[in-house]
Amino acid sequence: MLKTENMLFTNIYIYENDKNRLVDAIIKCGFVHLVDSDTVNKFLREKSGVYHLRSDISIDKIKTKLYDLMNILDIKPVWHMENKDLDQTTDIDLDEEMKKTENIIFSASQIRNKVLELENDINKYRQMLQQIMVLKEGGYQVNSEMKFEYLYFRVGRISKEYYDKLAKEFEKIIVALFPIQADENDIYLYLFTIKKNKYKVDEILDRYGFSDIKMEGSLLKVSDNVVDELNQKIDTALKEKNILTEKLDDMKKENAEYIKHLFYMMKISDLRNKVKKYFVKTSNILLISGWVLSRKKKEMIQLIEKTVSRNYFLELYTPSELRELDNVPVFYKMPRFFEPFKDLTYNYGIPQYKTVNPIPVVAVTYLLMFGAMFGDIGQGFVLFLLGLIMRRLKRFSSMKSIITMVMYCGLSSMLFGWLFGSFFGYETIIEPLWLKPMNNINTLFGIGIGFGIGLITVGIIINIINALITKDFVKGIFSKFGLLSGIFYWGILLVVSKFFILKEKINIGLIYLILIPIILIFLKEPLVNFIKRKKHLLHQGVSLYIMENVIELFDLIISYVANTMSFIRVIAFGLAHAGLFIAIFNIVDILKRAGTPGIFNILVLIVGNIGIICLEGLVVSIQAMRLEYYEFFGKFFDKTGIPYQPVKLE
Repeated sequence: MLKTENMLFTNIYIYENDKNRLVDAIIKCGFVHLVDSDTVNKFLREKSGVYHLRSDISIDKIKTKLYDLMNILDIKPVWHMENKDLDQTTDIDLDEEMKKTENIIFSASQIRNKVLELENDINKYRQMLQQIMVLKEGGYQVNSEMKFEYLYFRVGRISKEYYDKLAKEFEKIIVALFPIQADENDIYLYLFTIKKNKYKVDEILDRYGFSDIKMEGSLLKVSDNVVDELNQKIDTALKEKNILTEKLDDMKKENAEYIKHLFYMMKISDLRNKVKKYFVKTSNILLISGWVLSRKKKEMIQLIEKTVSRNYFLELYTPSELRELDNVPVFYKMPRFFEPFKDLTYNYGIPQYKTVNPIPVVAVTYLLMFGAMFGDIGQGFVLFLLGLIMRRLKRFSSMKSIITMVMYCGLSSMLFGWLFGSFFGYETIIEPLWLKPMNNINTLFGIGIGFGIGLITVGIIINIINALITKDFVKGIFSKFGLLSGIFYWGILLVVSKFFILKEKINIGLIYLILIPIILIFLKEPLVNFIKRKKHLLHQGVSLYIMENVIELFDLIISYVANTMSFIRVIAFGLAHAGLFIAIFNIVDILKRAGTPGIFNILVLIVGNIGIICLEGLVVSIQAMRLEYYEFFGKFFDKTGIPYQPVKLE
């Protein structure tokens, strides 16, 4: 758990006619991390006539069409793929599948476009109806200037002989045409449309001799028929939309299995193409390279023999045998409990191969810091319950790692709530198992600094161990967070503890414990050059060397002080958490004295707790992460590795 699993580098040589079977075998086994063969095999870079296989791009067109179809029918790819699906997929006739997919798209898109068109019409009719109701309530005074957001309307008359032609002309435009009265020659009418149709409507009306009514101060009232006809248009459009929506649903059900099968074939074809890109060809021999876990060696050999019989050649190397390969994939075998903190760590950087796994330390310390800053049984339970609910909802499936961490943080908060005796801020309901934060501020600050010293110490130790593993002894001894600076840091802590806390005299041994590491760090360059038997002990002048190293030593001291004092924020935020509750309770007391109803007091408590959970919960989680990144990771992360990512069906 604390160290990476052992890896083996492999070169697999096969005949070209065994390629497809080996590709499927690599995908099925799910433990081969593929790499570019020509970048890791030196002889291939120097040899002519070696080239990568081209992937099949002809399937990309039908894949694009498939996603278009899934979008039109609102089908989401939530199917779970398994290794057996590799055996069920066969070569497909791309032309035939393309035609079939295009035919379904054509039919579905026509219906879908008509549905969207009807939805647009319904929205416009409703907007018109909403503003017509204003006219119906108070009437429309012809000469008054009335402004509407969506609606454009005119009131006037037109010759009877042109009315039918005018009505037919408006069939293709969203226009509501309502006759209000008639005489022997003319028809008087209201005309309503949306504002964007204004110029087109005006042009048609002018063509048929429509004239606006010019009656000073006259008032025309919108009849019930106008509203009824608009409602009828909306009902008709809704019915047509529902019919077409049902047709789309039927089409979705009818083609669901075909789309699922085609989706499987596309995804598997993509994965096969991805694997084929890693092959390099020399004459009729193919080579593919990758990393596998050492414990999978026997399983891999059996798999290859089962796939290509004995028509293969296999090379296996340990990383120490291939020193030019420094990017060895990293894989830690850990209990599932630590998985959420893997993402938190990898967001900063990925440990190098064979180095110490910091994830368990991160998991424990992050939860301790979060709980100390957010210790409350009630609010912790809310966080845990929220995470539990979100974990059961499919829409949050992609956030599983974050949600699990929220649940862990909720449990940590509940634990510290018991220790502090806090339940939704009330400290009189439950007796604290340990202490009350506001009554023991000095004790908590001491514990916070002690916790910081411990985490910094762990970071220094990990840095030293990693340097020994990677055989970078100069880094392990002389670096900013190496052995010598660690001894200096611990010496300073002993001096401060004896003098300020224990009130004891400082003996000469402790002084040497501080001075000797400082002197050796100061003399790092000449000492290293002397051990390596280099001609020049200094690469630059003495004065410049002294000035630079004095600045570096000053920076070292400031860094350790700042790093240690940073952990005061853990206790500060814990006290702020308790202080926010005090503020809320004071507000409730003020409201009670003012004689406000009890329901308002309860609402203040609820809203206050929600605010603390949302705002301070976010701030606390960020602060805990900041302390991990800057005060812990900064001690040993300098180079990052690459994660172990074997090819497999997702």
